[in-house]
Amino acid sequence: MFCAGFHKRGNRNVLIEMRFLGIDDVLALRGDPQKGSRIFIPEKNGHAHTYELVQQIVDMNKGKYLEDNLENADPTNFA
Repeated sequence: MFCAGFHKRGNRNVLIEMRFLGIDDVLALRGDPQKGSRIFIPEKNGHAHTYELVQQIVDMNKGKYLEDNLENADPTNFA
């Protein structure tokens, strides 16, 4: 799973799809800079660093999603 090319909601959606498909093992990577750039520029509302994506995954494992008002937010089981 990459930070590059996704915003936080996009990452959440991919993680939810992975959970639905029974995929529990995640390798979190920041990804490469955009073509022609030497520095990584995150998407708007995206993660600049891998540890931010990992924190989003850890939060989802605790049943904490981006939306604070979600009812019946089931915890994920990503490793």
